Amino acid sequence: MTSFKEKIKNKINLGWLLIMLALVAIMAAGCNASSSEKKTAPQVASLAPDFALSTFSGEKVTLSDLRGRVVLVNFWASWCPACREETPALEASWRVYKDKGVVFLGVDLQEDRETVAKYAEEFGITFSLPLDSDGKVSERYLIGTRGLPTTYFIDGEGVIRYVKVGPMTQDFIAARLDSLLQGVASKKD
Repeated sequence: MTSFKEKIKNKINLGWLLIMLALVAIMAAGCNASSSEKKTAPQVASLAPDFALSTFSGEKVTLSDLRGRVVLVNFWASWCPACREETPALEASWRVYKDKGVVFLGVDLQEDRETVAKYAEEFGITFSLPLDSDGKVSERYLIGTRGLPTTYFIDGEGVIRYVKVGPMTQDFIAARLDSLLQGVASKKD
């Protein structure tokens, strides 16, 4: 025959067991919810996530306002060696393609206006340099996961057609832009 103390002990143990099972069930449900909500970087053939940022000179740039034009969006930072390596190729490419209706956006990752202005002066950059001051655009594009520099080539309909992680050469940029411009031209015909 079980004593009163043993009955109480068994009830307490059963209570703890039920609490532990409930916690395990809650955690399992939470894990499933978070794994289905994992963020993924924008992919080729998907619509580029829209953003509105201001440049270091105060100009407002909204990606969706650029529909109908080919857009190169390059995420960079002045402290990034690979970004510094590719900047001359970006500027040279911009000078070739700006009169062909292509837009270059060099989205700076969380640096102040003064730093970006100095960088622009150092490299003679004449294309638009929007500031992602709070990092939200870079976060949406998962730049922290992909790394710098990361470049998105976007067609006239706002669809991502190429993504490049790492520095680019002028020839690489030209090949992608020429391909996109031919696609845009054939869609207009």
